[in-house]
Amino acid sequence: MDSFGASFLKGNIAARIITAALTGQVSAQQSASPPDFSSSQYGWLTFNGEFMAVPGGTRPMRNDPAHPFVPNGTDKQPTYRIADLTNPNLQPWV
Repeated sequence: MDSFGASFLKGNIAARIITAALTGQVSAQQSASPPDFSSSQYGWLTFNGEFMAVPGGTRPMRNDPAHPFVPNGTDKQPTYRIADLTNPNLQPWV
């Protein structure tokens, strides 16, 4: 075997040993569970289709009270959501 073949073989063996060591460590780790965004511990939950306010923060965007939202599947004519433009979260540049 020439010197190139021997060095290639040594490098290949070393790469396989390193890969096996790293793979063993990864497989030994416990898989983390995905985050539960439906929990009641988060501020982006909705109540009656409206976002709930975070304590100490500004109120979230809501529908304009003059134009209430009516969803499909009710006895009334459905409407689109119209934003309340008096909300302090809206800035002039928006």
